[in-house]
Amino acid sequence: MTEKDQKGFMEKLAESLTVVSEDVHMGQDSNSGLYLAQASIPLTEDKQYYVQAQCVLFPLFEEKMGLEVIYFLTSDLKKETMDEVKKAVSEVNFISPIGHFGIREDSGKLYMRFCSRLDSEKDVEDLVTDALLDMHIAMATVQSGYLGFRRVWEGQVTFEEAVEKDWLRKSSIG
Repeated sequence: MTEKDQKGFMEKLAESLTVVSEDVHMGQDSNSGLYLAQASIPLTEDKQYYVQAQCVLFPLFEEKMGLEVIYFLTSDLKKETMDEVKKAVSEVNFISPIGHFGIREDSGKLYMRFCSRLDSEKDVEDLVTDALLDMHIAMATVQSGYLGFRRVWEGQVTFEEAVEKDWLRKSSIG
């Protein structure tokens, strides 16, 4: 994938994200030269809850490219709820059909991350279609446990209570 193709893909992906977000940014990292797109994406139709999506193209091998997508669920985890959130992350990672959840303790960010390979035989339109499908599948995973995670990180319930009520693995906001 040439640099021109990479840029074209990310521009088209960013353009496609404007369908679900009014806050989309696309650019190129000055240090790595990698293209990225960021968007605030609503989790619900009423737009009460949002996640920040960050999409980055990265080289794999033999000029093949991959797409990394990180959904940031929150950036303000409280230290007093960190242990409970870690338990919830472990539980959800066990059942997650795509990607994995993690915590950046230094910044208090809870995220879900997944990567996919871009098929070099496809044109930009088809690559964007594939990427958006993968992003929708991953978003369904995020949605399935979001309110349970939120209740745990806000200290409203313990991990055990979230599991007991099945709030970490069924969509309560879809």
